[in-house]
Amino acid sequence: MTGRKEELTKESNIMRVAILDDDILYGQVLKQYLKKVCNMHIDVFHNEANFLHKSECYDCLILDHFLEESEGMMVLRKYKHADKLKKIFYISSFPKLTGTPKLKLMFDSNPKKEHKINFVLKSKLNSDFFQQQLVINPLLG
Repeated sequence: MTGRKEELTKESNIMRVAILDDDILYGQVLKQYLKKVCNMHIDVFHNEANFLHKSECYDCLILDHFLEESEGMMVLRKYKHADKLKKIFYISSFPKLTGTPKLKLMFDSNPKKEHKINFVLKSKLNSDFFQQQLVINPLLG
């Protein structure tokens, strides 16, 4: 089933975005920002288990640092399609965390491919931010 969904995504050329934030309201706000940018498939998850249980592959992941039962980076390491992500936004309300320079991460499933993780302060997220990051500079990592 997953293979067919991936084929449909490639055929229709629609970006697939996952949002993982345990703040239900904020997850919906992010989804609305993204909908204003362009046509994309957006799934919102509010806990680690639901996100990891879904076996779909995404182009972009917006991941909260502090989750109720875990930390975002731990969830990212467990995500079986992490090496296929083209953009990762690691978000937080805490400026100290988001002041970290881009982190390069390699996953066991593809150790030769580096993944840049973009640390972003939640207050900077809006439709203009996503327009710049996902449309003007599409999936550059």
